[in-house]
Amino acid sequence: MGTTNQISNEMGTLNQKRPLGITIIAVLMIMIGIATGIWGFFAHNLFGLVSNGISIWNYVAAAVGALYVIAGWYLLKVKKWAAIATIVLIFGDITWHIAMILTVDYGKENLVSALVGPCIALIMAVYIASKWRFYK
Repeated sequence: MGTTNQISNEMGTLNQKRPLGITIIAVLMIMIGIATGIWGFFAHNLFGLVSNGISIWNYVAAAVGALYVIAGWYLLKVKKWAAIATIVLIFGDITWHIAMILTVDYGKENLVSALVGPCIALIMAVYIASKWRFYK
């Protein structure tokens, strides 16, 4: 199930459906980008993420949120550069999570939940890469 896209190859144009997984990941990217942008500019406590006033990191979060929205939007359009951008953003997110795990004392009970996000992100990146032939 998915949305029909025309994909060109050396034999001409084929009608193929965008995989549902790409659609789901693209929508998640857009939603995460919006939430990150809201947290960056407007909220100082969003989903448990607390910020003490406006700092450079609020602007960084807003910019990253905008990149997530742009990558997600163009991932819906099955653009190859958007797939690359999405994978880069996901690996940036994984790196950030690993840095947080190494520098913040989560405690044993919270460490597992802190590892779930990067594992899900890695699965998303692998899935996007596995569908490389769908991007134009």
